[in-house]
Amino acid sequence: MMVFREQSNNLFTPLTIAISDTFLQMKAKPLIFLTVWIFLALFPQLLLNFAFQQPITKMVELSYQIFEARLNNLDFQITEQNSRVIMSGVGAMLTVLLTSVGLVVYIYSVLGDVVSKFRKKLLPRITQSLTEGRKQYVFLLKVVLASAGRILAIPMATAILGGAVGNLLKQPTLQYVSLIVALILFIINLLRYGLAPFVHLALGIVWRPALAASKNYYLTHRLVVSALFGFAVLLPLVVFSLLTNALLNLGVLTRAVGVVLGILQSILRFYMAGVLINFGMNNFIQSAAVAE
Repeated sequence: MMVFREQSNNLFTPLTIAISDTFLQMKAKPLIFLTVWIFLALFPQLLLNFAFQQPITKMVELSYQIFEARLNNLDFQITEQNSRVIMSGVGAMLTVLLTSVGLVVYIYSVLGDVVSKFRKKLLPRITQSLTEGRKQYVFLLKVVLASAGRILAIPMATAILGGAVGNLLKQPTLQYVSLIVALILFIINLLRYGLAPFVHLALGIVWRPALAASKNYYLTHRLVVSALFGFAVLLPLVVFSLLTNALLNLGVLTRAVGVVLGILQSILRFYMAGVLINFGMNNFIQSAAVAE
């Protein structure tokens, strides 16, 4: 049986403890974390950006132009050349997305073993953690896919259906409303099921009970979960979006500056991964552990 560990009634206590635990672990063994970050997070990200940035950028720019054109002319038609550019960008984006998801799952699997060793008062070794991460990869991937399915299914269906109906009726307002509703549903589902992978890393349970545990924890700790995802997911996204827009407006967003921003964003995401893993291991425990 699985239970929740009550650390404090304070809203931010579980989050601050997870942040502190992550910092102390990285301070104790910086070489392990640095190795994992450089070879599993930074280098692959830079390679993917270098290989696929151009077709994705062209697709985004063209999509924005088409969107503006359709606002001014509902009868606007996409040319064959535009279609090829969009399909090329979609293919590049899917490649980057699938590769990134695979790498992220492996990073979390490796970090899960590293953090677990620390919590058992054992010194982690990079080779052992890489091997253990590979062994646990498929199990974590199943939980991640199940969690993503629960989070994305209804919002995506809402956005697609609303877009299709709005396009059929030539009502852009309906499309905007469906996107807003889909975004709200996405946030709600993220809070409900987003902790499932970290429940799995904490307890080793399969996807069904992990999803149930995540939902049950959210239902009894709504503000705690909201604070966690607000800090670990939303805050970095907002900060880097505002920073990027500010640099664009100032006209100083060069390629070199973009690389530096990408590195800083990678560091922050990596640290937040440790925070999320520690949060899961701090708050999800087996009942036998409580009895002890």
